[in-house]
Amino acid sequence: MANKRNGKGPIIAVAVLLVVLVLAVAYLSLAGHSASHSTSTGSSCTAQQDFTCQSASYSYSNGNITLFVAQNTGSNWSVATIIFVPGDAQYSGGVPVVSWSNGTVINGGLAVGKTVMAELRVPGGKIPVGSTVSGDIWAQYQLNAGGTFYYVKMATVHAASV
Repeated sequence: MANKRNGKGPIIAVAVLLVVLVLAVAYLSLAGHSASHSTSTGSSCTAQQDFTCQSASYSYSNGNITLFVAQNTGSNWSVATIIFVPGDAQYSGGVPVVSWSNGTVINGGLAVGKTVMAELRVPGGKIPVGSTVSGDIWAQYQLNAGGTFYYVKMATVHAASV
């Protein structure tokens, strides 16, 4: 007796392969967009589109927030300063009114896709243990040294003092 094939095996294999490819493309397309990351300490960092923000934590010992940020705006930044802006900050022209000299200067700028650690001063000193400080992470940057300064909100952070 001869084996009969119905021809459905290759069709099913192709269908499964297509589903896997669609899921992979969907996952990869989300990788460059807004990302949110929480830590077990109750701290979180939610990035704007074209930015990433991870591992936000508040240090009671020095009163700073430490986190990792990256930008994927399509342009390398030759000069960059990252700063924490508290939730009650004043704004002028859509930009926070802060002392940028208190920010963290990223030596060598911030290239597309490069992740850097930033240790950001929280204005007003230490917050009590068990409290949370909330605000935004902003960048002041130049595409060319000596050129125009640009300002952009990178993320929103909530950091718990533990």
